[in-house]
Amino acid sequence: MRLLAFIFLLSTTITCFAQDKNVLNYIKDHAIVIDTNLNDLKDIALLKDELDSKRIIGVGKATHGTHEFHVAKFRIFKYLVTELHYKIFGLEAGFAESLQVNNYILNGNSDPRPAIR
Repeated sequence: MRLLAFIFLLSTTITCFAQDKNVLNYIKDHAIVIDTNLNDLKDIALLKDELDSKRIIGVGKATHGTHEFHVAKFRIFKYLVTELHYKIFGLEAGFAESLQVNNYILNGNSDPRPAIR
């Protein structure tokens, strides 16, 4: 029975494609490179038309702890605040740390640095 299931799985994976050419072509035509080494936000400004009229923007990452993802997200958030005047952000964080940061933002009476670290 296990051999039959294994053969079935092998035969069905032949019809699966890891990369769809339509998806790859769309990415090649529409991708915008975000350079984590730049000090200005000119590369992210290319996204203005896409971001300006949105109420909710999701910014994800492929891994936890990868420096380049954190830098890219920081630059995107900086652009959203400084150029497009966004004011509300939802971030993944621990509850206790979030309370410290929230207390600092609302009341200015705690030190957010330990929580941010």
